[in-house]
Amino acid sequence: MSARSSGQIIEATASVAEGKRLPNAGKAGPAIWVSHIIGAMQFVHTAETVFEEGPSQSVNKRRAEFRLMLAREGWQMLLRQLRRADVPGVMVIQRDAYMSELVESEETFVRKLDRFASGCLGLFEGNQLVAYVFAHPWSGDDVVPLNAESLELPDRPVCLYVHDLAVLRTFRGRGAAKILIDHLFVLSDHLGVRRLSLVAVQSSEPFWGRYGFVVRDSLMYAPNILGTHMVCERQDLC
Repeated sequence: MSARSSGQIIEATASVAEGKRLPNAGKAGPAIWVSHIIGAMQFVHTAETVFEEGPSQSVNKRRAEFRLMLAREGWQMLLRQLRRADVPGVMVIQRDAYMSELVESEETFVRKLDRFASGCLGLFEGNQLVAYVFAHPWSGDDVVPLNAESLELPDRPVCLYVHDLAVLRTFRGRGAAKILIDHLFVLSDHLGVRRLSLVAVQSSEPFWGRYGFVVRDSLMYAPNILGTHMVCERQDLC
């Protein structure tokens, strides 16, 4: 992963219920506090995105849709860039979500953080990591293998490769995956790529199909484990 997020990083929070800003939560990663108020289309202020450059019209549109989507259920979440200290929490979710043949090592996730931190996002409730996604720019149709020992990212990417997205079992059905996927679309806007690519496992093809992914082909993704290579060709990029 070749590009990292730099610039000022602020975890500013806001209380939409009380209509006032809370103290800063520190300076440790780009973050969004999400406070859902039941029956009210209200949402918290986005302090800063994971991107350095100015937004395009398409990015602004996606952010507006993202914010509206956040105002739903009455629970509070923090979306921020992951850090090395979060990797043990990633491992907990991974083991909860996948069969043992699909579980990757801690070192694999640390390498992804080191290579392209902007594509490594976590969703927290309080201090608990409840969902994560790891994505990075990619150059073609090749699938990135599990536990890849090296990862050379392209200078001119043609797609955003979604390597892993998982939600803690007890938090499924509450919109966590949609929040992360919408943020991936923002990231693809920023990179200026129309295509997103991934490998669906454990019969998750219908889930990804709801977000515009279509089947490209099948492959042996892990020993005795088939995966489905799926691609989303976006048409809404300005």
